[in-house]
Amino acid sequence: MPIVEGAKRDTLTRFALSDNGNGERLVKRHGDDLRFCHELGWMCWDGQRWQQDISGEVRRRAVNTIRNISQDFDGDVEEIAEAMKWAGRCLSDSKIKAMLSCAEYQLPMPTVIGEFDTDPWWRDGRVHREYVGTGAIAELAALGDSVAREKRALERQQKRGAQAQVKTDLQVIETPLDTIDLVCKMVMNAAFKQAGYHRPKRWKWRKRRA
Repeated sequence: MPIVEGAKRDTLTRFALSDNGNGERLVKRHGDDLRFCHELGWMCWDGQRWQQDISGEVRRRAVNTIRNISQDFDGDVEEIAEAMKWAGRCLSDSKIKAMLSCAEYQLPMPTVIGEFDTDPWWRDGRVHREYVGTGAIAELAALGDSVAREKRALERQQKRGAQAQVKTDLQVIETPLDTIDLVCKMVMNAAFKQAGYHRPKRWKWRKRRA
């Protein structure tokens, strides 16, 4: 997910040179694409759906916001110099964490699971769903997904049962074939020996010397 330089900077807004001010800057620059859910942690919009931030995207956006603090000040050299000095101190791990902690509670960042979309999204090789709203609609959506999961589980169970039955049938067929193969080998060996051939240490059959 690329970072958009100067995102959400349609009007010049000055924020305090503090951890809370940094959080407000993050909300203004990237508030459309980030959300914080206490159940799931930070969420990022990838252009199609909300996904949990497992790649550090939120932290990268926080660093990008700090590095562009000077854009909040228009033409005042002293203020820009002070802002750049503050930005240099804010790139530490503790300051980044403080900035994100302050941003968690600033609107529109805080949210709950029920506010996310209903479309399935992939994570850890599995499909995950979030439901819109609460109440009867969310319950019906969850019930429908539960029924679909049970149907898929039943289909997988039936498929495994059919595969096991095929394997059993093949074993029933192969058992007499193995017996026939063994008998044929015994007859062949007896015939070669009767004709005066021998097979030392399972090498090729050889005619015994007279």
